[in-house]
Amino acid sequence: MIIQDDLSPLVQDICDHYSHAELSMAYGEYLRGQVLIHSSHPALKQFIDLAKQSEIPEKIEIAMLYAAIVSNVELSMALLDYLHKPVYDIIETVVWRGPCLAIQSSSKQADDILTIQYSEDSVLPSMAIAKPEYSLLALDELTPPLLRRVQTSKVPKFQNVWFNLPPLLKQAFRDVMKSPISSNPTISVDVPKAPKSGWSVYESEHRLPEIIKDLIPRVKTDFYIEECTSPSSLQRKKTKSLISMYSIPELYPDQREYDTIQTSGLIWLLLNCQDEQSIASGNGIEVTRSCYEMLVNNSLPLKDYLLHFLVDNQTKNNLTSICAGIPHLLELFQSQGWVNVDSLIDTLIVHELLPPFYPELPAKEDAAYLNLSTYDKPAVDPLIYREAIYPTLIRGIIGLLGSLGMLDFLAHKPTNHHYQLKGFSFLSPWDGLAFARITELGLIFLGKQQEQLITKSQQEEDPYILDAERLIITVRGTAAHRQLALTQFARRISGQFFQVDSTIFTKGCHTVRDIQQRIQQFRTIVRQELPENWEQFFQDMIDKANALIPEPTSLVFKLKDQSELAQLFATDPELKLISKRAEGFRIIINRVDLPKLKQRLGELGYFLD
Repeated sequence: MIIQDDLSPLVQDICDHYSHAELSMAYGEYLRGQVLIHSSHPALKQFIDLAKQSEIPEKIEIAMLYAAIVSNVELSMALLDYLHKPVYDIIETVVWRGPCLAIQSSSKQADDILTIQYSEDSVLPSMAIAKPEYSLLALDELTPPLLRRVQTSKVPKFQNVWFNLPPLLKQAFRDVMKSPISSNPTISVDVPKAPKSGWSVYESEHRLPEIIKDLIPRVKTDFYIEECTSPSSLQRKKTKSLISMYSIPELYPDQREYDTIQTSGLIWLLLNCQDEQSIASGNGIEVTRSCYEMLVNNSLPLKDYLLHFLVDNQTKNNLTSICAGIPHLLELFQSQGWVNVDSLIDTLIVHELLPPFYPELPAKEDAAYLNLSTYDKPAVDPLIYREAIYPTLIRGIIGLLGSLGMLDFLAHKPTNHHYQLKGFSFLSPWDGLAFARITELGLIFLGKQQEQLITKSQQEEDPYILDAERLIITVRGTAAHRQLALTQFARRISGQFFQVDSTIFTKGCHTVRDIQQRIQQFRTIVRQELPENWEQFFQDMIDKANALIPEPTSLVFKLKDQSELAQLFATDPELKLISKRAEGFRIIINRVDLPKLKQRLGELGYFLD
């Protein structure tokens, strides 16, 4: 018997995944009968004599017959039509969704296993073999051995056994089997019916392009990447302050446990995305687009952020391909309509519109698991992958797209009954996403809408006007966050006008370094070249900061050559009380009076390191 060239890879695939005993069972239950029933079919001609014999053929011969049947549309469909519904349902699950648990017991008696049985002629350590009616399926033992429970009886012995199909055999069945769901997710034009608690609504309102150039410097000043180890770990107080200052929309604004998730995702994106050069160039939409493109190019530590609970020994994954498919993911969103997120994820899994996260699940020796809590570390198997890993990744990507203003959401309280982070009721704070809708900004980034169609409420360039003669700032436009940003440096004198003086500017500063950092923060916010009078104002503050020069051998200080300073020590009652004047503009103080000296000089606008 000669193996046809076009069948050789499939035949090899079958031989690699089935033992001779398992193929013999499939031959006796299905394959031999199909030859006898369809004996006139040309594809079965070489197997007729074999089927008429009573002996069981060699393994390679059975594999060739199996391959010949599934590679022919007519024969493959006839085989599937011959199957009982319970068998067909399991094959359908394996073909379209991946491996499924091989144990199925009768409802009357849990010990009566309907699908697999014990056999000493099996390739599996558990020595399980499929019952004859399920013999078309291969069996795998997928749970890493280090995490297997102690097997004390027949039923637990099979708890890690899964029905599976070799890759090429699975594809051959896909070519003739009807998909269990549509290749398009469920979409509702109208707002879907809300649960009893109502919807939590997130609408980006195109806020990010308006504020991003102001927001990035603030984020880089106040936040650290180390705070972003998980979506819930950002310091909430600082995040809430940012939300208030910039009027950033949130998904759960009134629920303390979840009220910063969208902004936390945005902060993570900005900390990882932007550099100073990109901030200075381009408008708000262009800067936002650069964040989106870095997400698509997988230039961000996405796995560490969205799947921080996954331990897989750095198993090879398809994250780069998944990120590259984000535009295709967005294509599934119609310009009008709410997409059901659950149906979207199911569609991605069944039709592989985005690649699976793993080319192959982690090897047994890797002992991959979810690190959820001290006592709950489920191993990575096909069910865990489909229920936890892949949905969490996709929901997280969708959530980040929402943080960029590309999607709006309808959501319920984020809960997960099966997989929960330690201390939380969910696996991901985006577990509650129920429906998503693409925004105008999302359509712009897909090239389906012109940028000019987004209405801008204020000018983006030069939001602050600095007076060249007085220390007065005019805020252009009505953006509240820009006015709030100035309150730490200046006082409002009327409307959009603010005045700066050294008392307000240095409030809370205790050292020269504090003043230097405050000046740098001011420069970052105004983002423009300062007029000469402003530069002189800052230089004067630096000069005042180190007004006293300490003598190393004693507590003797030499005053800078400033008449105002010398006059203070001559007239101020507190300074006269704690200091003694010496020759050459020097003063002498007792060591115990040094804190009093620093405090009083600070009150007068002079600072001492």
